Amino acid sequence: MKFVTTYYLVVIVFLTFSCNALIIFRNPKHVVQETKLLLLTNSMRTKPQKFLNKKIIPYLISNNYDTIQNKYARTVIDDMRKTKKLKPLHMSMYATVWAWLFAKEMGRTSGIGHYCRRYGSLVDRYRLLYNLGFTIGENCDYPNREPLAMDILMDLMIDEGVAGYGHRKNLLTPEFRRVGIAICSHKRYQYNCVMDFWGWELKNKKKRVLNSKNKRPKSR
Repeated sequence: MKFVTTYYLVVIVFLTFSCNALIIFRNPKHVVQETKLLLLTNSMRTKPQKFLNKKIIPYLISNNYDTIQNKYARTVIDDMRKTKKLKPLHMSMYATVWAWLFAKEMGRTSGIGHYCRRYGSLVDRYRLLYNLGFTIGENCDYPNREPLAMDILMDLMIDEGVAGYGHRKNLLTPEFRRVGIAICSHKRYQYNCVMDFWGWELKNKKKRVLNSKNKRPKSR
């Protein structure tokens, strides 16, 4: 019992200092795009058919994706047509802190994927939520130019080169109700965006960690 109490106190102190760091050190331009990314994601989740017709299809066409021959573009459209209205995601300060710390560390070390030496795996970072029975997931994107919310969202939805479209599934997972978003600079790929999700337990209780396979950045 004493150990558990100490653990929670350490977590609270850690989050308090991290939240203050977020306010002081975050790039205002990136905060704007992070907010836009949340709004776009929620628009897509709550009004999937309207978002498909008004945003996704025009984006694919304007960026020269063949919506018939290109399997990634085609499956985005197919999946969105099957998607029913989902509940919106709410910003989580807990997840935002971890997303920012992880994005900063990956940018500093030129890393990609969901693991780093300093903070470990996704389960290591979200041990508190995981032990309480919540489902967790993570998306990582690597914009090679000034990051814009719509570009990041579409890169994750198209999910080119990712087996199983893991990023897309995370964005459309009904059980996820909270998200933390952070955009930071990256030594190798200019920028990286981390989206950390958590929510209620899935029907498949054995699979409560939803990660896509590592995705190497591509030029837009």
